[in-house]
Amino acid sequence: MEVVPAGQFVPFICECADGACLGRVDMKVAEYEDVHRDRDQYSVLRAHQVVDGEKVVEQRPLFDIVSKAALSG
Repeated sequence: MEVVPAGQFVPFICECADGACLGRVDMKVAEYEDVHRDRDQYSVLRAHQVVDGEKVVEQRPLFDIVSKAALSG
């Protein structure tokens, strides 16, 4: 397995509600880990719609962080 340098961007698949989406979200591994520290959060491309039951909790330069839990709290 190849180790990714800390500051290098890595392509991840968009985690929007569209199961067929293959959009690419570029982020650093540390950003990915930060987003997913909360199991109810995930990253989506900004242009992708948020569906009922989801809320954008943070906008970053290349993607949005969406949460399902944010609606209940």
